[in-house]
Amino acid sequence: MDGQQAPGGSGPVIVQEESHPAGRRATPRACAGRALWPLVGLSLMIGTAIVLSWTFEYVTVGQYLVYTDDAYVRMNEVPITSAVSGLVRDLLVIDNQEIVAGQVLARIEHRDESAATAVLNDIIAPVTGVVAASGLHVGESVTADRPLMAVVTPGEAQVIAGLAVSEITYVAIGQAVTIDVPGLPSVRLYGHVADAELIGAASGSRYGEDRIALKISLLKAAMPPELRSGMAVGATILTGLTGTERMVSQVLQERAQRTCSCEPDLRPTTVQRRI
Repeated sequence: MDGQQAPGGSGPVIVQEESHPAGRRATPRACAGRALWPLVGLSLMIGTAIVLSWTFEYVTVGQYLVYTDDAYVRMNEVPITSAVSGLVRDLLVIDNQEIVAGQVLARIEHRDESAATAVLNDIIAPVTGVVAASGLHVGESVTADRPLMAVVTPGEAQVIAGLAVSEITYVAIGQAVTIDVPGLPSVRLYGHVADAELIGAASGSRYGEDRIALKISLLKAAMPPELRSGMAVGATILTGLTGTERMVSQVLQERAQRTCSCEPDLRPTTVQRRI
């Protein structure tokens, strides 16, 4: 501050110097804004990395996946029936129990009008395997030829998966398949496309497209005890690089030509590698 004489010599006048804006202290809001810039940059970097990762996953894997939840497990099952009607007196097996051919599974109490006393009829296992889908109870009334239970015999389990014709463009015999079971997140099965069959248009199918039933062979491994024949599953086919395997469309076309002299609806196309 410089002291200057007021006009008329009445006394000094105090003059305040204006400070330059650059010399002022930054406000708290400005400081906070500058502090957020590194966080904004980090967020942008993370977001970019996520997008790039997703894009890479789709380009290298995702675009080659064909998924359907119209699929179910099919095992080699032998139905067990009773030759007579009556009441279940004894049930000698439980679900998932291993049995051998000739083993007694249950006894049915049958009352013959010509006999004074009731007759017990043994239900005998016709094959060796594992009891499945029993649901039978002692005291239950059963009728002749009604399935009482089933026996799953040793053999290759399969998955039958339904797809629309438009979805099989890049599907080929031998391609890897993963199977997921709803409600059983710990269960994942693996197999490959083994065969296909044209089953016609399904009721209510999209655009009235014909449907294809893919036969998927599962790897020969121990089947989880929770798995049942007829259980709904999800199937994901890894089509990957094509052109090196026999296309499903080609298989169906050849089969149609052998069974019908007419022009088939499913025309084969030469499918090149997708990448």
